[in-house]
Amino acid sequence: MRTRIVVGLVLVTLLAAAVPGALAQTDAPAWEDEAYETVSEMVPKYNERVSEVDLGIAGDQLADRRANVYIEDGDQTAVYSFYMDEQNRIRELQRGAHPDAQLKITTTRDVLEAVASADDPAAAFREAVRSDEIRIAGERGHPVEQAKWTVVNAIKGLFF
Repeated sequence: MRTRIVVGLVLVTLLAAAVPGALAQTDAPAWEDEAYETVSEMVPKYNERVSEVDLGIAGDQLADRRANVYIEDGDQTAVYSFYMDEQNRIRELQRGAHPDAQLKITTTRDVLEAVASADDPAAAFREAVRSDEIRIAGERGHPVEQAKWTVVNAIKGLFF
């Protein structure tokens, strides 16, 4: 009996090593779909208004960048990604992290919902960035973006 248990444990270990992620469970929060719908519904309204809003120094640095967005609620995090075009319009929204994202945008679910439900989501986004309710940094593996956003975050209060 002991031999069968040991053999079983060895087989499970080998299978887990041979097929990465095969035994992993998803860590997606139950509210992920709802939050994604909130973002999806906000995008057209944001894109319509963003040309009327000065995003300040942050806007200049967001243009033509891909970002992973981390939405936190308690100890759970949902992750989405998008591309911000040259006019700071959101394009290519998708679930999950994008491997080529240069930026990491972090906020809470409450802030996401407030920005999404605002009459002017672009202005609400700007205010949330200014007040650090939305934090922008360089994504891991992008040291130039990390350094640049360290400086932008340190001086952005002077330009808003």
